[in-house]
Amino acid sequence: MKIVNEELCKECGGTCCMNGGCLYEPEDFKKISVANFLRLYEEGKIMFSYIPETRDAKSGWLIRPAQTNTKGIQINNFGDNSQCINLKKNGCELGEACKLYYDINKVLEDWKPFQYIIEDTAYHILSEKRRTTKEFMFDHEVCTKCGGRCCSSCGCAFSPNDFKEISFSNLRRIMDRGFISIVPISHIQTGLEKDVLTLKVRNLGSDIIEFEAHIARPCILWDQKTGCFFDDADRPYGGKALAPTPNIGCIMGYSFRQRAIDWLPYQELLVKLGEFYYEKNIPFKGMI
Repeated sequence: MKIVNEELCKECGGTCCMNGGCLYEPEDFKKISVANFLRLYEEGKIMFSYIPETRDAKSGWLIRPAQTNTKGIQINNFGDNSQCINLKKNGCELGEACKLYYDINKVLEDWKPFQYIIEDTAYHILSEKRRTTKEFMFDHEVCTKCGGRCCSSCGCAFSPNDFKEISFSNLRRIMDRGFISIVPISHIQTGLEKDVLTLKVRNLGSDIIEFEAHIARPCILWDQKTGCFFDDADRPYGGKALAPTPNIGCIMGYSFRQRAIDWLPYQELLVKLGEFYYEKNIPFKGMI
């Protein structure tokens, strides 16, 4: 969208651009992928903003040019904003790409088919920062208020570090208890070249090999009254790393990309386990 009145913009002096700036639409990008968005973010060219639901706008993620003094992941688009990096002495460097008159509802509608890609990218960036935290603090009061929204929709992910030994015999011994699933993660969600097999806590009603991971089902180890079976320290890394966040609930602290990279060295082993458990009916036998 072209700037509709360049003379008015010159008279304004860039007031809008000094307090946030424009919005990108999907066609502004040659490739819409996790890998491309991560590259542009790392180059300091873009930022991600979350729009909380209001009476006038739906909720969702959108992409903007980076700002000079604003976090690259903005949890509330209506919060602090600063000068757009593309605003220079001679005006906007983006020229005709500037979207100053791009309505919030319109941009969210345009990005609707790609929301999961933006979300996966933003969550990966946030989870990389969270990964540097050695101790995760659980606020059980917040979890109680939430009512287990995360746990009621999916079991959390295992990291290879959650297991004392990564071997066929040891993993088979644990998986025979029926509370772990093998789950493929699509390359579309990670930005990697191929799909990757990973392990997670099994969902209630799911098979050991969970091909339909996108279907929301309660975690097999979660109870609405008593909560998680695991003590805080014993939870899988994906459960430990969940981060309660205003406006958007829990942020996935262990991103799809992180999980895929962590499990990439063990693909041959997981394929072997997948072949062993394929079409086997393994009931949940409890943790002990």
